[in-house]
Amino acid sequence: MSMSELNASAATTPEVKTQATATATHAVAADEVNDLTLTRLAAVLGRGYVIEHVPAGGSLSLLNYLKIDPSEETVVIATNVASRAAGHEDLLGVRVDEIDTDMLALFAPHAIIARVEEGKPVRTVDPVLPARVVNTIRCVNPGCVTQTEPYLDQVFVLADKNLGEYRCEYCSAAAQF
Repeated sequence: MSMSELNASAATTPEVKTQATATATHAVAADEVNDLTLTRLAAVLGRGYVIEHVPAGGSLSLLNYLKIDPSEETVVIATNVASRAAGHEDLLGVRVDEIDTDMLALFAPHAIIARVEEGKPVRTVDPVLPARVVNTIRCVNPGCVTQTEPYLDQVFVLADKNLGEYRCEYCSAAAQF
């Protein structure tokens, strides 16, 4: 089904629209849908960043970790988008001047970050896992000194780069995101 046929069928009843959308999703490869979504997100933002390959349903948590307030910044989210590599993923667009790519790598290690300028993606930024994370993750080990001494920083160090595994600097407990 062509895009013009899909747009024409969208003006009909909701049942037809649902059927047409399902047909279009199956007729178009998942990567083509993502490319189209990426282009549309970039056009809406004008400038900022589009982040692909966010784990499905994780966009809102990622905004929180990146300290981006949707009430103060332009934010566009596409959730549960078909993905050949991951099955489903979220796409996130934010109109900000800078983004903490280290923090992004921590919570979405397979993310692809596209810088958007003048409504078009212009370059890709590769996220790198930080070697050390302070006061972002809380240790869940009840016997950890950070549980009884609240003045101590919550410090986690990268234990396995390939797995993206972090461990508490004090008790070696694995981080839970």
